Order: sequence, then C-alpha cells, then structure tokens
Amino acid sequence: MMVSAKTLIEINNRKRKLLTEENEKYYSDLLIYIRSNMSVSERATEEILLEILEHLLEGQREGKTAEEIFGKNPKEYADEILGLLPKEKLTGWLSFIAVVAADLLGIVLMISGLILFIVSQFREVDPEIFLIKELVVFLVNLSMSLALAAVVFRFIKKSVYLQNAKAEKKLSLEIFFIVGTGGALMIAFTAFFPDFGPSVTVSWPVQILAGFVIWASVRVAKKIFANK
Repeated sequence: MMVSAKTLIEINNRKRKLLTEENEKYYSDLLIYIRSNMSVSERATEEILLEILEHLLEGQREGKTAEEIFGKNPKEYADEILGLLPKEKLTGWLSFIAVVAADLLGIVLMISGLILFIVSQFREVDPEIFLIKELVVFLVNLSMSLALAAVVFRFIKKSVYLQNAKAEKKLSLEIFFIVGTGGALMIAFTAFFPDFGPSVTVSWPVQILAGFVIWASVRVAKKIFANK
C-alpha cells in the first residue's frame, strides 16, 4: 500500500529526533528549503526527504557529519534535489485550492455571523447577503490569499541560507510589509465593495452554524484523505 505524505512526515519527525544538534540544523535547513517550493509534488518531496534523513542517520552512526556526507554547500545540493523532483499534478493543485477555498468560506461565515451577533447587541442589524457581490469578494480574497501564501513560501525559501543578519532583517520587513499590505487591501475591498445583484437574508446563528459545519467538514476530509 502506498504510504501517504502525512505518514511520511510523521516518520520523518520521529527519526529527526535521532540526529545530533549539528546534523539536525543542517538537515532542518535543507528540509525547510525543499518543502517551501510549492511547485513540486508533496509526496515525492517527503519521500526524498526521508531518504536523505535515513542516509544521514546511517552516516551519523559511522561518525560522519551532514557536511561530510552532503557537502559544504547545502543550498546547491538542495537545488539539485528540487531539479529531480516531479511537478505537482493539476489534481493536486485543484484539491489544494478547494481546501483553501472551503476553509476560507467557513471562517468568513463564522466571523460574519459573530460580527452580526455583536453589533445586534447594540442596534438593529440587516443580515442581508448580496449573492453575486459576496461571490466576487470571496473569489478576489481567495486569489489574494493564495498569492500571499506563494509569496511567503518564496521568502521562507530565500531566507533559509542567508548568512547576513542585516539581509535577514530586511527580508523579514519585506514579508511583514507585503502580508500587511495584502491583508489591508483584502479588508478594504471587502468593506467598500458596493452591494449589487440578488440578495437573501441569513441570520447570524445560521451563518455561524454553516461556517462551522464547512470548517469542521474540511478538517474531517483532511484526516480521511491524508491517510490514503
């Protein structure tokens, strides 16, 4: 039976505890650098990472260090590994986007319902939802969320082998600025996008319940499919 990516990660986490401090630092940097590349197959990535770890553990038992086994330029070695890994299939990307979309929808509904509940304690509220408008807002925010995630992963990959503290600080500020600006734009777009199209009335308890059901369903689905 084919082992799932989740199982491979769990095995990796257990075996990584057997590494010496020096080897663990070398391997963890390698792991973060390779995992932060979103374009390659997750399962193939976890397979090769586990192979590297087992090779390192074998060398460690013989008294060797990670640097002696894989070389003094781990970034170059990691890039070679990435060049050999297959790209993520379209089905993998579609399932990833579907999970993110469902997760975001559930969270948005719960937050919207909670806001309506809080505001309703002070004044009368109108729980009217404009369907087309909300669909447009949702799709734009989903696209921006995916774009921000891609940017963050790219920055993480870039930061792994930075040797200069000043460069690391600059990179951290760039990430903070981009994520902060992106988040502010999403909030502003959601708040000021005009109402239009057909509408329905959805009370705050229904919004919270629907959001929770969607959010919980995503987690159940993740556990089921992660083990396949």
